[in-house]
Amino acid sequence: MTKSLTLSLSFWVVSIVALLFLATLTVMFHFSLQAVKEEALAKASETLDGTVKRIDNELHKVEVASVGFHWSVEHHLDSPEAIRKFCRQIVENNPLVMGCAIGLEPYFYGSQEKEFFTYAYRNDNGSGMQSEKQTVFQIDQHINGSYMEQDWYQITKEQDAPCWIKSHKVEGIVAVGTYCLPLHDAKGKLVGIMAAGISLDNFSQTILETKPFPNSYCAMIGRKGTYIVHPDTTKLHRLTVYDLPGAKSDDRLADLFRSMMAGESGYKSVTLNGQESYVFYMPFHSKGWIAAIVCPKSDVLGASERLQKAVAAITVAGVLGLLLFCMFVITKSLAPLKLLAEKVRRLSEGHYDELIPDSTRGDEIGSLQNSFQAMQQSIARYVGDISQMNNVLKESNKALHAAYEQAQEADHVKNAFIGSMTDQMVKPVEMIEEMVGDVDRNFKQIDGQEMNLLVERLHQQTTIVTSLLDSMLEVSQRKGGRK
Repeated sequence: MTKSLTLSLSFWVVSIVALLFLATLTVMFHFSLQAVKEEALAKASETLDGTVKRIDNELHKVEVASVGFHWSVEHHLDSPEAIRKFCRQIVENNPLVMGCAIGLEPYFYGSQEKEFFTYAYRNDNGSGMQSEKQTVFQIDQHINGSYMEQDWYQITKEQDAPCWIKSHKVEGIVAVGTYCLPLHDAKGKLVGIMAAGISLDNFSQTILETKPFPNSYCAMIGRKGTYIVHPDTTKLHRLTVYDLPGAKSDDRLADLFRSMMAGESGYKSVTLNGQESYVFYMPFHSKGWIAAIVCPKSDVLGASERLQKAVAAITVAGVLGLLLFCMFVITKSLAPLKLLAEKVRRLSEGHYDELIPDSTRGDEIGSLQNSFQAMQQSIARYVGDISQMNNVLKESNKALHAAYEQAQEADHVKNAFIGSMTDQMVKPVEMIEEMVGDVDRNFKQIDGQEMNLLVERLHQQTTIVTSLLDSMLEVSQRKGGRK
């Protein structure tokens, strides 16, 4: 029973503490999870922002350099040689520029030449890296068909505004991104396009090394969803973001792509390749390109999950430890109650002489034990008194039984005596009755002398009867306790 009480008390104490602890942990985890999540999201956002700013800064240098030479080219459109010189100089003077192309509208120089095109490029031996030994080459014809059919020329002509064109391959240099500027004559008429190409390998390493979390990756996406830089090179120049699984049926992906193509920045939670992920996106400054970081939620919330597991393990261990501690303390505290329960059981079996030991505890349990001790001693004394009284009553009962037997015997003697007296009285009474009858019948015939004899005889018989009655009366009085 004590064990059951110990378990019950331990269970309730641990349950209440566990509930309070779990409530506290729930509140703590709620806010800590939010804090960890916000910190992780802020980290990813800051990483993306830093990457975009670094690349934007490099691209801005290309823009500034291109704009400077663009002014010179527009003011020397009447000189093909000057245009070729400026085209070569922009490559020679700007390490980031891997090539520069300038193409003019057909017959710009009259009937002498239908197309004018010049292209200067840096020979990087296919490495995409600049060095002091690189040589700048220049050609005056487009290798892959007419330059007017190329994206950099057509798109810029349509927009009639500076723009960045997605990467493409050009003979002699690696994949490039191109900053294009329309050329106008003195009247403001568009007469050609100038394009400064950069090697995206210069930025690919920066993009691919942008990993705020172990399993995250960064990509650069063009204005139509094409991949410019991606860890999976098989997607380059072939696939777009709209080719991802579920891109047409998943509303969250559709909303993500809409925001990205609209030039917005932020993050959204989507499912990519069957994995819940956060996608952070940010446009490059007036380039039409987007940088995006894909972070699996398991990475973003990994620290929180590890913390939850650690705290859960500590909580379980703490609750078990608290349960064992409570059982130990309560068992020790209830040991006197167990002793009292055993003593009470022994008392109920009639063992009143087994003393309960003194308690040195000053709490309620110690007071209870001492009270039970006093009660047991009182019971023992009371039982002793009862036993003594019982012995006295037994002796008295024996005496009363003997007296009763004597009284019974006296009654028998008295009854026998009375019977004997009654028998002795019969004859005198009969004689008295006979003499009284004779007197009654012969009263007139009886003389004086005979009457005296009858009276004397009657007196004698009466005396006998009276004596017998006195004896019976005396015996009766002794029976009643009177002398």
